[in-house]
Amino acid sequence: MPAQPRTFAAAFLLAVGLGAAARAPYRAPCPGIMSVSVQSPGSAQWPPNTNGHTATFTIYNTGACNDTYTFSYTVSGPISGVSLNKTTAPVGVGGNTTVIATYNVGSPGFGVLTLTAKGNTIGSDGLKAIGSGSVNVTVTQPPPPPQIAVTPDAGTTSAPLFSQNNTASFTVAETGGGTGDQVSFTCTPSGAVTSCVPPASVPLGPGGSTLVSVSYNVGAPGTGTLLLHGQGSSSSDDGQYTVTVTDPVAPTGRLMLPTGDVYVSAPTIKIGWCDNNSLNAASRWIKVNGIDRTSSFDYVAGSEPADCTARATSTTASVALNIGSNTVQAHICDDSGTCTNPDATFNIKRLDANAAVVTLINHNRDNQDRSLCLNASAGDGAEVRCGDLLAYHALPAFRSMGRDRSLTLVYNSAVAEPRPRVAAQATLPSGAQPQNVYTELTVSGATRASATFSSWAPGTTRQLVLAFDATGFVTGLYPFTLLVRSNYPGAVYDAIVNDTLIIVNREGSEFGAGWYPSGLEHLFLSQPGGSILWVGGDGSAKIYRSIGGGQWQAAAGGFRDVIVQVGTTYERRSKHGITVTFDAIGRHISTRNRLGHISTFTWDGNGRLIQVKVPGPGGD
Repeated sequence: MPAQPRTFAAAFLLAVGLGAAARAPYRAPCPGIMSVSVQSPGSAQWPPNTNGHTATFTIYNTGACNDTYTFSYTVSGPISGVSLNKTTAPVGVGGNTTVIATYNVGSPGFGVLTLTAKGNTIGSDGLKAIGSGSVNVTVTQPPPPPQIAVTPDAGTTSAPLFSQNNTASFTVAETGGGTGDQVSFTCTPSGAVTSCVPPASVPLGPGGSTLVSVSYNVGAPGTGTLLLHGQGSSSSDDGQYTVTVTDPVAPTGRLMLPTGDVYVSAPTIKIGWCDNNSLNAASRWIKVNGIDRTSSFDYVAGSEPADCTARATSTTASVALNIGSNTVQAHICDDSGTCTNPDATFNIKRLDANAAVVTLINHNRDNQDRSLCLNASAGDGAEVRCGDLLAYHALPAFRSMGRDRSLTLVYNSAVAEPRPRVAAQATLPSGAQPQNVYTELTVSGATRASATFSSWAPGTTRQLVLAFDATGFVTGLYPFTLLVRSNYPGAVYDAIVNDTLIIVNREGSEFGAGWYPSGLEHLFLSQPGGSILWVGGDGSAKIYRSIGGGQWQAAAGGFRDVIVQVGTTYERRSKHGITVTFDAIGRHISTRNRLGHISTFTWDGNGRLIQVKVPGPGGD
């Protein structure tokens, strides 16, 4: 600070003081004027409530003589706790010294720290030097604490199922406008989000922001959350994404059955469903020719198609197809809502096919009257009748009632080694040609003969004849079934004819295989339907069916005679008044002609014929 100005009053005071000086040690004044200058640091700015600040003042001796200065201070405002590193110091002319003031500040505001230097040497003007310097101190408001914000708070994103190292971006910002901050992170997965890796910590300047990325993995389709927690020095915040786990692979449908054209109205249709993760059965629909047929198909999960992760089938055999082309459409979604795209579409071609029309031909199901057959001579005592060989052998003659008579044995090849034949005429329908036609003859519940025919053109007719070895059968009436099966790819059509056939088996005849006395008859009782089978000596056979009241009527023919039960015997009452009587087990025991003449037949206990007696003397 510059030296103080001198005044007249000061000189007067000096003169007065000289009188008093006579009573004190005298000090010679400096021959020149004494002055001092204090240079201050100017200004300072500090945070509130801080201590130990310093201000360095430089004191210059600008007077004419050496001097010793005493230092003091004054303060205003929030300044307190001042201490000086020195309170006095000698300074030569033109020299200087420094004084360091240490101080504290309190609440925000403005204050002044003033240092005053006072000299001890009186100058020629009778005055001591005095000077001061000040530092202006500003105590500033503290900066607001840093504030952290992590966004988005409700973001949405998606990821493919079971994918790894997906990323989600968050913005981290310092919103307090203060000093900035260092932010560290943790992340939390939930739901379909299975794990995550947080980013490294980042520094933020005041009001600054930056993008950070979180790596995460997901599992099966569904939803989950990814939460990122940011932690600063004095605040924290959370950001969050809702993650939808999607299945980008659409399910598919495939036609498993049929594998080619079909020949039936309602074939088996099997659709295979396939996906890489899941199938939603409730979402499926199946249309046939544009009509929803879903309810006709079942849904079976887990077995087919074998090459699929998620698999199921839908099958029906109750949906009728049109002749020609049929369109099947199939739709399904997986659990994540991804659906067949496009919907599976198949074409099934149905060809026109049906069973053959079958009619038995030349079938004597209940009346084999060999007397009606065409005969052809086969040499002496032999002929061909009904396609079978008949031979005759006359036994020694005898005379009765004035006539020579002879018992004759008849041989019939058809009964010596019986091979019944069933003939039929079969006509295929127009349309598709079958792969083959299979025929089968079943007699008494067992297959006796079969044959397969190929290259059978649609709309044409063929005659089929099946024969079998019946040597193991006893004489009787047998039901049979003739099957004519048309085999198409993936389909069969059956034509079935049920009927009966007569088997006469004399392979074990006591007269020799195929031999039997002409005119000797036999009844085979208790045939199917309660009928009776009559067999003649030449192998002719006829069925008699019950007409009630103990009577049986012959099958249709020239004359329908009857068999009547009389006590324990049976009588065949033929035309012209002829009556043939049989015993209780069907053996021929007598014949009476219209004249009342009776021929009798006697059988032993072993069932062998032992006597034939004709009317008149010598008829035994």
